[in-house]
Amino acid sequence: MDIFPDLFKLAWRKNRSVREELQHQSWTRGLWRMESVEEMASFIRLWDLVQSVQLTNEPDAIKWKWTAHGDWRVLAKRAYNIQFAGSHSQFVGASIWKAEAEGKHMFFAWLMVQSKLLTADNLIKRLAV
Repeated sequence: MDIFPDLFKLAWRKNRSVREELQHQSWTRGLWRMESVEEMASFIRLWDLVQSVQLTNEPDAIKWKWTAHGDWRVLAKRAYNIQFAGSHSQFVGASIWKAEAEGKHMFFAWLMVQSKLLTADNLIKRLAV
């Protein structure tokens, strides 16, 4: 599909895997509709590429070749965190006590930030222990 889109348009079973088609020797079906010399040349190049494919039973894996561990997810997480660094301010708990509000409201806000409010779900957790 990516390398030879003109041949992919001619294929009948677009939802089948390469492995299935190679095992059944049916991957060339639908290509009889080729009409141009360019399509035939693409088919010959595709044939050469398919003949050298070594399939295994292992699932596909993505390896990142620019790191020693080869795990792209670690780098993706870092890139995501860097992208959003500074986009929201870090919460400073001391600012609760500097607010011009009644003491009970400041105390409520402090409990909320600490996740210490005795809401129904927290009460259930406390009783379960």
